[in-house]
Order: sequence, then C-alpha cells, then structure tokens
Amino acid sequence: MSISRIETEIEKCLERIRERVKRFEERARQLAQELERFGAVYTAKSCGPPQRVAGLDSSMAIASPHPSTRIAIVKASLIESSASGSRVLKDVFRVEVVEAPRRVVDDVVEDLMLALESSLLSERIEGMLLIDGPVVDPPRPQSPHSTTLLRSAVGEENLHAYRAHRIAELLSRGVDVVGFVKRIEGVGSDGELLEPILFRALRILEQKLGSRVYIAADLEREHPEAVKHYREAGIDIVHVYALYGARAIRIDVACLSRCSLDRCSEVVERVLSLPSLNGVPLPVALAHERCRVGRDVVEVVERCIARRILAIDPHAIDVLGR
Repeated sequence: MSISRIETEIEKCLERIRERVKRFEERARQLAQELERFGAVYTAKSCGPPQRVAGLDSSMAIASPHPSTRIAIVKASLIESSASGSRVLKDVFRVEVVEAPRRVVDDVVEDLMLALESSLLSERIEGMLLIDGPVVDPPRPQSPHSTTLLRSAVGEENLHAYRAHRIAELLSRGVDVVGFVKRIEGVGSDGELLEPILFRALRILEQKLGSRVYIAADLEREHPEAVKHYREAGIDIVHVYALYGARAIRIDVACLSRCSLDRCSEVVERVLSLPSLNGVPLPVALAHERCRVGRDVVEVVERCIARRILAIDPHAIDVLGR
C-alpha cells in the first residue's frame, strides 16, 4: 500500500474526529448554558477541611470451591482521619454460602457487602462520614434473594431501610454524611458519555465565572424503590457535581429535611479541601485499601472449604479437580 493511500485514509479519520470534537464542544457549551439558566451553578465558598473525617468502604469477592457452591467473602472498613493521623475504628469480615440462582449471585453478594458496610454506621463517628460511593447504595432495589443472608449478617431484612435509619441517626447527631462517587455513569441524549461532557461544561463555567463552581442537578437518578426508604427516614440527598483533578465527580450530600444549597456548597468545599491519595480524598483511599478482599484471601477460603468437603465426601475430588 502506498504512502499516499495511507495519508488519504488518515485524513478521512481526522476529518471525522474534527466533526466529533466540534459536536462535543457544542454539547458541552449548551449544557453549561442550560445549567446556568436553570440556576443550578454555584460558586465555591472558602472553608478549610473538617477536623475529623471517617472514611467508609467495603469490598466483595465470590469463591467457588465446588461447582454447586458460591461463597460470598465480604469486608467493610471504617477509618478515622484527623490532623494527628489515622486509626481504624472497626473492620468487619464475613464469609457466607450464597443460596440463590446464579444469575442474581452478584446482586445478592453486593447486598450482603453493603449491609455489612451499613452496620458500621452505628460506630462512634464524629465530624464527617465520607463514603466511597453513593449514599443510596445500591442504587437499585434490593434483590429478593438477599433476605435470608441479610437477616443472618445484620439482623435486618430490608437493606435500604436499615441503611437509611443508620444514616438518619448520624445526621441527627450533627455528623455530615457524604458520598464520593468517582465514576459518573450514563449518556446524553445524543449518545455521548455524560462524564466528559460534564467535565468540559464545568471548565467552561469556571473560565467564565473565574471561580471554582459546583452543579447541583439530578443528572443521575437512583431507582425510586431504593430512594423511598431514605425519604421515609426524613433524609434529603443532593447530587453535586464538581471538578476533581482531571475528571468530573459527584458528591452526594445527605441532610435531614431539605438541604440548603449554601450548606451543600460548604460541605463539598470541605471534601475537596481534604488531602488526596490515588486520586480520591485520603479517608476514602485509606478505607478502600483496608477493606480489599484480595485473590489470596479467596484462595485460602476455597482451599479450606475444599478440604472440608473432601473429608465429608472423598469422591468430590472428581469435580473439585476440574
């Protein structure tokens, strides 16, 4: 193939790329104008980081020591961070047999993980609680196959009602409850990914207003079946979008009754003023690293359970060895 043919094909690609970049820029400017017109844009308030912040996160893994069996391995960690350093407030770890259809196993294990995470909300937390992920988590209805596991793990059957009740108790004690959502999902009406358009729109607004700006808008919606339990507990949650490094992020601010936008702006500024590690606020990073369920843990669980199965049924070696 000749060099001239290659150059022609490259030029065709570049022309299509230029068209896409132009449409992207137009969409971002349109979004910035719409948000400003509807009064969803707010400038930052100057305030320092909170004195005390507790980071909360959880993780999960699924082990398969036998073809007929799925084992949930879940861990949650709560770590307090302050000017004097950090300390682990509490870790919880659980291993459970999952008795559910294979197609829903992931949702069931996620429900168990988040129930375990929510159990840590009863610990003595002061200042601010910063959750790795949304406040309403999972942002979907609870799996109907999770009830037995939740009852065994935390003594409750309704994950969202349980989580909402614990969050309401924290809010009533004056603790700021905030969710740090690293990935903004969804696409715009034209099929473009929402996060890069939102990032560019925020840049345009900051350049125009000469200040850091936030967007308080419901660009993402959790499932109403999940949200209703938080409403019933008297909790209002505002989604605030902001620039964080080289990406746009979402910060969920929870309040009892109605959240004032001034209050949301203050809470968001305190979150963004925290030191960061691995691209997230330090308390979230510490909790994330602490709660990780590594492959080594999964292998230990699988080996231990496989040995016990062989002790009961030596013929199980036929399937365990596959």
